[in-house]
Amino acid sequence: MRTPTKIVPRDELVDELVKRALKNQHVWLSAPVGYGKTTIIQEAVEELEDRHDRKVIFCQESTQFKPLLLDIAENLHAQGLLVWDKLGDVVAVNETSWPKVFAKLDRLSVVEVAPAIAQCLEGNNIILVLDHLEGVRASYLKHYVQFFDGATVIAASDSLQNPQLKKLRSFARWLARPHSADN
Repeated sequence: MRTPTKIVPRDELVDELVKRALKNQHVWLSAPVGYGKTTIIQEAVEELEDRHDRKVIFCQESTQFKPLLLDIAENLHAQGLLVWDKLGDVVAVNETSWPKVFAKLDRLSVVEVAPAIAQCLEGNNIILVLDHLEGVRASYLKHYVQFFDGATVIAASDSLQNPQLKKLRSFARWLARPHSADN
């Protein structure tokens, strides 16, 4: 079993996540499996949601891109923010029930939906929380980058091994990186 290089108290991590998110700073939390990243993020999300001055979208499973897009879209729809010009008859989605919107979006390709979701994030003071980013694929990398452009992102991953994460990590400040030298 590997030992983390530094243990940071959970309360300090939660406070730092909240502080940086409120300053519109992207944050990346990376630690081995079992460290408690998801719990730390959940506690930060609760604090951020209690503030009511920021909209928070928390996506716990960010490894599969199309389901992630649909999860973000559902959250945007619930907050009345899922409106865009690029998808024709989907324009009035806020006047439609989520199951109907979901059926329309699910038929579209990632290439059609991702830029529209990114457009909905822009200018809406949203904190987007993406947990479990270890499985980011190169083909979707540019779409993830758009999320960093349109929202304040809190990201988490178990591994530093995925080369696709290098590009995304460049947008965020490290909050914790308690990995052994061999990880």
